[in-house]
Amino acid sequence: MGLKFAFLIGVPKGGTTSVAKWLDQHSQIITSTPKEPGHFREVRPFTIVNAHTGMRRERPKDGPMLDFGAYMRLWDGVPDHHWRLDASTDYLSDPASPNKISEFAQTNTVKVFCVVRDPVERAWSEYRHTRRDGFEPLDFRASLDAEPERIEAGYTPLFHHIRRSTYHADLKSWRARFGSDLLIVDYADLGDPARLEERICAHLGLTVEGLGAIGRENAATRGQQVAPLSRLKAAAKGLLRPGTRDARPRHAAPLSDDDRRYIVDLLREDIEACLADPDVPTGSWDCARFL
Repeated sequence: MGLKFAFLIGVPKGGTTSVAKWLDQHSQIITSTPKEPGHFREVRPFTIVNAHTGMRRERPKDGPMLDFGAYMRLWDGVPDHHWRLDASTDYLSDPASPNKISEFAQTNTVKVFCVVRDPVERAWSEYRHTRRDGFEPLDFRASLDAEPERIEAGYTPLFHHIRRSTYHADLKSWRARFGSDLLIVDYADLGDPARLEERICAHLGLTVEGLGAIGRENAATRGQQVAPLSRLKAAAKGLLRPGTRDARPRHAAPLSDDDRRYIVDLLREDIEACLADPDVPTGSWDCARFL
């Protein structure tokens, strides 16, 4: 039925960039460029990129996120029997995405898979991302406390540390629409790529090709995937333009046990729901010891 689409819906900071590039080596899987077109997200009026300056970046008026034709052209020339991979991590927490992709699945073959990660580690990794790229002037706790106001103001999801670490209701919504067509794996599973490839290939009905190790590909600045040297140059340019970025030291202090308890208290209900759900792989979640 129609074309074949695989959606890697999240979680952000769950190794999805690495997994997408790794899967792109398979002869029957073609990952889009960019790997997160985000076409099936809810369209919001604007995004605030830089928390230090409050700089706003208007969403584009055209492009793959908004225009269906542009989205489909991301796979121009790809044979019909190949899987087209869309690895937009905002789909998991976006309220509109399950319905939009479910509707898309009425005329196309759709499979969905998701990588879940210890929610405390995920939130901490995302916060460090904003500090590393010079977008976050606040310490970790302050950034968590500021999140509701920031969401209301339209800040990019990169600052939604609590919201994007709250998985259970989202996964329940996706399972309700896709059932066995949704595969959920643990971030720790990336450490056994042979087994992970077997599971994903079984999910997609493909032959295992021996893709090898999964690299670490996610080095980002301004929301774009870039090489380390390019990131270094971009950071240097940012420091040379006063007001564009936070020129203070960007490395966050190590996450203390007190901070872990603080965020666990904010996420407690959702963590407990995930731990009680046999369909959510939580065996590697260290946060459980702080409940």
